[in-house]
Amino acid sequence: MVIYNLIRLDPILLNEEVVMSGRAVEVDLRKVRPNRFNPRLDFNEEELRNLADSIREKGLLQPIIVRPVDNGFEVVVGERRYRAAQKAGMERIPVVIREYSDEDVIELSLIENIQRTDLSAVEKGNSCKQLMEKYPQKFPNKGAIAKSLRVSETTISAWLELVEARALRSFRE
Repeated sequence: MVIYNLIRLDPILLNEEVVMSGRAVEVDLRKVRPNRFNPRLDFNEEELRNLADSIREKGLLQPIIVRPVDNGFEVVVGERRYRAAQKAGMERIPVVIREYSDEDVIELSLIENIQRTDLSAVEKGNSCKQLMEKYPQKFPNKGAIAKSLRVSETTISAWLELVEARALRSFRE
């Protein structure tokens, strides 16, 4: 079953046309690395195994969004699919390549995970804190993050308070 038409791509052949096209291309999985800004700290191994089984049986049905870095790519959206593809033993995976800044990646990673119930409030708070510390011009306060994520400022405050409480507890121990 072919869902989309893929072209094979080596990072050396990466050009602006491929990046801007939004077209899915196939890349060597070894050239893709995890998202270093992913707010998710824990991945359920059983769920990843189940997803890997599905990928082995049906293939990776939706491309992963990546950005070019060094001599390869970094996952922007689709970290679970990326990890499951590794577990499934895939050699090449479909990706859509886009240019994103670190700021964009942090924001997109949080937005992608924000509605999932298995992302903890502390993980969400850590990402909010990271946005305010690294990008104070765009996220000078809780209100700016709340607006960007389309959640209440009270929710952002609660997440950040949990991060602070955890840090205090760790400091005291």
